[in-house]
Amino acid sequence: MNWTTISEGVISTVVGTLVSAFLIFLTKSLFYKKSEITQKNEQVPIFQDLFLITLFLTSFFIVLTFFSLVYQWVTFNAAYLILASIGLGFTTVLTYRKQCPNCRRVIHAKKLMKKETLSEEKRPYIYRDETVYLYTDGTVKDRVFNGPQKTIMETWRMEKESYECESCHYKWEEAFEKNLSANNRPKPTRRKTNYRNPNNFG
Repeated sequence: MNWTTISEGVISTVVGTLVSAFLIFLTKSLFYKKSEITQKNEQVPIFQDLFLITLFLTSFFIVLTFFSLVYQWVTFNAAYLILASIGLGFTTVLTYRKQCPNCRRVIHAKKLMKKETLSEEKRPYIYRDETVYLYTDGTVKDRVFNGPQKTIMETWRMEKESYECESCHYKWEEAFEKNLSANNRPKPTRRKTNYRNPNNFG
C-alpha cells in the first residue's frame, strides 16, 4: 500500500460519506412528514431508522463503485461493489415497503387489516408478433417484429389495502393497480442461431 492508494481511499470515503449524508438529509426533508404519535412511541432516531441506514449504505457503495472504476482498484473490485450495491438497493426497497410511515419502525410495524377491490375494468393491450434470435450461448442477438398490430383485452383491478402499525397503532391505506392478465400476454418466438456472441471472449 502506497500513498496514492491511501489518498484514493480517503477521497472516495469522504466523498461517499458526504453524498450519502446529503441524500439522507434530502430524504428526511422532502419525504418524512411530522410524526403523529405520542411521546411514548416516538419516531425512531435516524441511527435506528433501517430504511435510512440501508439508503446510506447503498449510496455509499455506489460512490465507491464509481471510484473503483476510475482508479482501477484491484482489492475493491468494481464487480463486487456493483453486486453489493444491487443487494443493498433491494434491501432498501424492501425496508421502505415494510416500514411504518409514521414511526418509521420496520419490525412488527405493518399489519394488514383489510383488503378490498375498488374497481375492475378491461383495457386494450396492443402488440405485434415477435421473434427473438439467440446466440449459441443463449443471449439475445436480435428482435424482429412481424405482421400487423394486434389487440387483446386485459383485466385490470384497483385494490386497496388497510394497514396498522403494531408499534404506534398508526393506520394508513395503500392503493395499487394489478394486471390480472399479465401472464396471458403473447410470448415471443425464440429461435437459436449458429452465431457466437462477439462479446463472449471465452
